[in-house]
Amino acid sequence: MSFFFDLDLSKNYSLYTVPLAWWLAHGSHVCAALMAGGLFNGLYDNLNPRTFCDIVRSTQTIDSALKGRILRAEAAAANGFETLGFYAASIVAANYAGLEARTLNLLSFTYIASRVVYVGVYIWVQHSYRTSLLRSGAFCVGIWTASALYVKAGMKLLEA
Repeated sequence: MSFFFDLDLSKNYSLYTVPLAWWLAHGSHVCAALMAGGLFNGLYDNLNPRTFCDIVRSTQTIDSALKGRILRAEAAAANGFETLGFYAASIVAANYAGLEARTLNLLSFTYIASRVVYVGVYIWVQHSYRTSLLRSGAFCVGIWTASALYVKAGMKLLEA
């Protein structure tokens, strides 16, 4: 645990956030499977994992609130994987351009924080249109952060 408190932010940790972003997306999927009764005895069928959402929708043994959370967790996982390539490439571009470690850390940590908020709000908080705006806001912060990495990388390369 002391690792997080002893971070030297003059060093570049941005590349570590790419697998972390992957694990956040995968964690949403695991959370959905666990909420559905687990990976071995629940609704999740590891032989046919792509049918999971259809099984959840059609089952009558869980209440609609839990069903919604499970489906939103799966949607959060899909969104995490869909945006991962854009983010990972932005990290590679920013590192290639030689952005300062402080900038890389600030933007990459902001991206991860936005994804944590996105997943948390989507699964546990979103119950209305109003709370869905929190999720959309967190999504936008993440995309803007990745976009900022591209823009800063491009500006740095133009200077060279």
